[in-house]
Amino acid sequence: MWIRERLESLNSVFAIDCLTFSVMHNHIHLVLRSRPDVVAAWSDEEIARRWLRLFPRRRNEDGSPAEPSKPELDMILKQPEVLAERRKRLSDAR
Repeated sequence: MWIRERLESLNSVFAIDCLTFSVMHNHIHLVLRSRPDVVAAWSDEEIARRWLRLFPRRRNEDGSPAEPSKPELDMILKQPEVLAERRKRLSDAR
C-alpha cells in the first residue's frame, strides 16, 4: 500500500512517531507523537542530511534523493539560524 510506504519514508526523516493510522476510503487518521528529545540528540550533519533527503537538491535516475554533496550540506551547516529552524521542523508535528 503506497500510503504505508509514504508514512514509513517520512518516519525515517522526522523525529515523529506514528503510533497508529487508519486509511479510510477518502481520508486517513494518524496518531502522531512529536519527539524533540530524539532530534536534540542528532548531530548537525544528521539534521542537514535528513532535511536534504526530504527536500533534495538533486535526484537519482529512479527519482530517489541523491546523496547530498559537501556544498549542499554546508549550505545548512554554515548557517546556525537555518540549522536551528531545520532541527525544530524535523520534530514538529504541526
